[in-house]
Amino acid sequence: MNFEVCILGCSSAIPTAERGLSAQWLEIHHQHYLLDCGEGTQIRIRQEGLPLQRLSVIFISHAHADHFLGLPGLLSTMDLLGRKKELTIFCPESVQLFLEQYWNSVDFKPSFPITIDSSSWKSGGLIYSAKSLQVEAIPLKHAVPCRGFLFREIRDAFTLNKLKLAAFDLSIPQIIELKQGNDVCLSNGVWLSANQVGRAGPKVRSYAYLTDTRPVLQTLLKTSAPMVLYHESTFSEKHKDRAKKTQHSTAYEAAEIADKWGVSVLILGHYSVRYPNVNELLEEAKTKFNNTHLGFNGYRLQL
Repeated sequence: MNFEVCILGCSSAIPTAERGLSAQWLEIHHQHYLLDCGEGTQIRIRQEGLPLQRLSVIFISHAHADHFLGLPGLLSTMDLLGRKKELTIFCPESVQLFLEQYWNSVDFKPSFPITIDSSSWKSGGLIYSAKSLQVEAIPLKHAVPCRGFLFREIRDAFTLNKLKLAAFDLSIPQIIELKQGNDVCLSNGVWLSANQVGRAGPKVRSYAYLTDTRPVLQTLLKTSAPMVLYHESTFSEKHKDRAKKTQHSTAYEAAEIADKWGVSVLILGHYSVRYPNVNELLEEAKTKFNNTHLGFNGYRLQL
């Protein structure tokens, strides 16, 4: 089953000719999700050849314009193309109010159902689940309330052998435990390990999107670290004071997070326009975490 990330925009508040505003497209198990929707997102979706009308859920990190102002155009285009499929948007209440007021002012009545959930966004924690996916909203530290998002597959840790299972008188709860890789105690007091009746499956894939935040080292310590981390790197170390003042992070600070969490891959993004060449950000991050990559318009990664 697929798990792919496509970066549509990676600039901070001001776009450049090469870097669009914040937006990412995720395709996970053939379902499609959008992270943030800065101005121009719908154009970038078309340029990348992504299936706009198959989009299921939009997650908005916070109520700064460069992260949500592309929504009116995107939703209007969906409507004009005759969309009928329901769309869900997780966003701050202020973004919900903006959309509702905008629709009233232009007399826009969507031809398809739109569910806007600002309550779950505010509460945080597990906000969305599908058959094989869970999404958590992670509190971040920014000038306004902000959420990161952690996408994690739901998958059995072990594939069990039915013939081997038949040799034991196992209950349904015991089989569930074995699927998760846990040992179970049999009625005779002997412990049965998952390795005896099955084999470990592929590693569970996960992706964290953390943008517009100061470093928050404790954020994901309650759960296992993501396989791939996208972390904002608005500034270099030479502008660290500016990063603190504006509640952003430097590339080196992003690398510190990746190193302490033990992720496999770090992707940088949300660059300030003061860096026409962002290689200096990459070089800074690599001094702390070597497996770091620069995000850019059209960057794709298969997990």
